[in-house]
Amino acid sequence: MLDKSAMNNMLQQHLTDVLGSEASELGACARAALLPYFLQDSFSFLQLNLAGHDVALAIPKASAGVSLKGIRAQLEAAVNLLQMPVVFCPASLASYERRNLIEQKVSFIVPSKQMYLPNLGIDLRENVSQAVHKKTPLLSPATQALLLWYLLNEKVAERWHPSDIGNALGYTPMTVSRAVSELVSFGLAESVTVGRSKWLQMQNAKADIWAHAKPYLRSPVKRVVWGLTSIQLRPSEIRLAGISALAQLSMLSDPSTQCLAITLNQYNEAIAAGAQVFPQPMPDTNEWQIWSYNPAMVAKSKTVDVLSLWLSLKDNSSERVQMALDELQDKFEW
Repeated sequence: MLDKSAMNNMLQQHLTDVLGSEASELGACARAALLPYFLQDSFSFLQLNLAGHDVALAIPKASAGVSLKGIRAQLEAAVNLLQMPVVFCPASLASYERRNLIEQKVSFIVPSKQMYLPNLGIDLRENVSQAVHKKTPLLSPATQALLLWYLLNEKVAERWHPSDIGNALGYTPMTVSRAVSELVSFGLAESVTVGRSKWLQMQNAKADIWAHAKPYLRSPVKRVVWGLTSIQLRPSEIRLAGISALAQLSMLSDPSTQCLAITLNQYNEAIAAGAQVFPQPMPDTNEWQIWSYNPAMVAKSKTVDVLSLWLSLKDNSSERVQMALDELQDKFEW
């Protein structure tokens, strides 16, 4: 869960990116003190002027566990007491949750994702706001791999040495150095000099680091092909990926075609060994995902790591997949 400051910054940046001068700076909502305790306990309230309208933003508190089932009634109560439109501002929403809110005409803003304000005539979604997302910088694959390895394998510690992880992932010292610079520049870690070495210092819990990093993370899948023959690799180097992996980790049914994740080197080795591949599914083929970093991030696992799996499927349009991803997130071990 993002802390209050990080969430406020993300909201302000999103509003500025999308609406520019049409959105004023976020400020305290003076009338929030008039709200009943059940609303004050569930939300933090901010206020801004949006395209000429005074608007209150209701940000769920981490400890409140706000349910979407009663969100419309809660927001309507806040509207009546604050005497201005109220917008629900969660850090994230699954696609089916967004559809549910839209069907109820509930105004909401998900930073870096969607802005739906029917009372103000604004509906800016991911596919409409492509120009905004193109401006969002992303971590390089090596930096992403380094960060995910830490989140998946390292014990919670204030400081850790990135070269240890870089060696495990097969990266050169120069690549690790660049990754360190990226993590620092993105505000995901601080660089600390210990003797002659540079260490990374993490300021937040792993769950908070993941939440802060998600807008800067990419799908690890570079290319997808379908292979007719089996890959000649040691079983320890192969990982189930995509829907095949998600089915292993949730209640989702197994797909008819198995999906495997491999590196570019593994793909080239398979081709050199005579493997046949096709650009689309063919009878008796398996789906091969060629990844931008090593999919074997967790030892002795049948599947790719849960964080990379989530990133590879987060834009999948299937409601069943999105529900399974929500189930998967509940199992993240921090």
